[in-house]
Amino acid sequence: DRLSPRLDTLDTVLSESGPPFTQFNLSDVFEYLDPSQSDKLFTQIADAAAPGARLAYWNVLADRQPSPGLRSRLARLGDLSDHLHDRDRAPFYSAFHVDEVIA
Repeated sequence: DRLSPRLDTLDTVLSESGPPFTQFNLSDVFEYLDPSQSDKLFTQIADAAAPGARLAYWNVLADRQPSPGLRSRLARLGDLSDHLHDRDRAPFYSAFHVDEVIA
């Protein structure tokens, strides 16, 4: 009863009003976007998120992270990211990231 399945694009869901999101499992979402599109999506996520919300996302080939200009809104949790990536059982990912939305 706490989940509401949706079949829509991520940017559409993020643009709708409603309670802020507290968690994001983004799998390979950024892998297929160029850096400017990734930053646009990171911005939309930060806008739709509650302070302290966490984003989890993987990279396969393309290293996508928020640009330095977005680090005032999204802080990388490097130790946690590295620890979880080391424990990951999917060897084809080149990186795993956990970021936190800054108030």
